[in-house]
Amino acid sequence: MKLLYKSLLGIVVIGIIFYFTNMLYARCGWEKDIQKIDGLKMLTDLNDGMDRDDIFYFAESSNSTYSEKDTITKSISAMTNDCFPKLKISSIERGALHAGVYKKLISNIRKDAKVKTIIVTMNLRSFGSNWINSSAENNCQELQIAYSDYPPLLKKMMFVFRAYSYKEDWERTEDYINDITYTKIKGPLPLPFNTAREWDNYIANNLFRDSNGIENRPKIELACHNVKIFGFNIDTLTNPRIKDFDKIVELCKKKKIKLFFNLLAENTEYADSLVGKELLMVMRENKTILVNYYSRKGVTVIDNFELVKGIDYIDQSWTTEHYNQAGRLVIARNMAKTLNQEFPEYMYSCIVP
Repeated sequence: MKLLYKSLLGIVVIGIIFYFTNMLYARCGWEKDIQKIDGLKMLTDLNDGMDRDDIFYFAESSNSTYSEKDTITKSISAMTNDCFPKLKISSIERGALHAGVYKKLISNIRKDAKVKTIIVTMNLRSFGSNWINSSAENNCQELQIAYSDYPPLLKKMMFVFRAYSYKEDWERTEDYINDITYTKIKGPLPLPFNTAREWDNYIANNLFRDSNGIENRPKIELACHNVKIFGFNIDTLTNPRIKDFDKIVELCKKKKIKLFFNLLAENTEYADSLVGKELLMVMRENKTILVNYYSRKGVTVIDNFELVKGIDYIDQSWTTEHYNQAGRLVIARNMAKTLNQEFPEYMYSCIVP
């Protein structure tokens, strides 16, 4: 009995010490420490716009990246807002983000906030091993802690002791290589190779050579990159990104927020021309899985997947969702067309330059 009493007393004492230490740290240390984390501005933007804006658009670099040749540098969200001049659409964005960060940001929206509609970018690449094991993942994990409602002192301790899914870059690279080497790819029709690594090796050693056997390195690298990035199957039961998007659906239902997923365009033209119809089938199958899965959950998925022409991608030697003004305009108008169904009282007149 005495031992139990001492144990309970010890817990109480520790709790009291933590309580007052947390108060002191929250006042004197937390604000300084959190400034060191890249991404704090998003939470500030969210808090500033929560009672001012009509729609939040959660995005990564695809929203605002523009070409040096563009005469119009407006973001996708700004172009969409031009279609609804009586509404206020604000972007909450930063590069290299995924749904895991968005869900934590969304959890900070109050139930009584003015914002009752949100659009979340859905990037097919983010469901694949290359992005899941990206070197940017540690920062994304830190942001999820920073945006949580844990006491500041506990957050500090989690940062110090790396009490999150922290991995060294070499560990993530190893996980990624294992995935593309051993995880079998399935398609709606038989595929020429069992894994992304087999496919990658074949392209690297056999394709894009002229009659003299001289390699076309840029084409080889881009084709191989397409296979390693898009050569995967989405499993809705195990994919970590699916779990993140599921949480977003759950949060929006609880907060009575209308939710849209904006499925970004991928350069399917180049995937088809460089690798072939088999990879395109795998990509389309994954797209269909996402659209059907979330449609069944009552979420409108704005499908831009094959709307942007290959020439309208800014990065012509890599796979990204960065579009020139023509590509951004296509996506903005498709978003506006869908939003018009949600806001029929606002005249849909897409006066975008």
